Amino acid sequence: KFSKVIAQRRINELNRELLTTDSDAEKNICKTRIARLSGNITKVKIGLSNKYEIIEQRQKVEKALNTIRSSLEEGILPGGGSFYLYLREEILNWSYMNLIGDEFFASTIINNALVRPFQELFNNINFSGIQILESLMQ
Repeated sequence: KFSKVIAQRRINELNRELLTTDSDAEKNICKTRIARLSGNITKVKIGLSNKYEIIEQRQKVEKALNTIRSSLEEGILPGGGSFYLYLREEILNWSYMNLIGDEFFASTIINNALVRPFQELFNNINFSGIQILESLMQ
């Protein structure tokens, strides 16, 4: 009978094989087998009426999958305006140390502008988002 222990043992063997192989094709086969054994495979069923819609939807799905693959390989960047919040904190710290007078005033205007995309996201869904904004800024 197939159990999780046997699957984990096979996954470990495939990981060792993945480290030793040089061929890209063999690496892809090993990654696919590891994903199947670990349960990380997802099937997406899409029902459409004509060939044009099928082709268009397939391209969208492939583009999304490629985006997910690249983000897993290269790391995931924060989105939804949260990047600007992190940037805002860095600019604020830098401006306290390096700017005076009108320059500092201009940096505060920029800091307020960097929060705006995040606020707009929540305004679009009729949600204040103050708690989330505060938790992201900490």
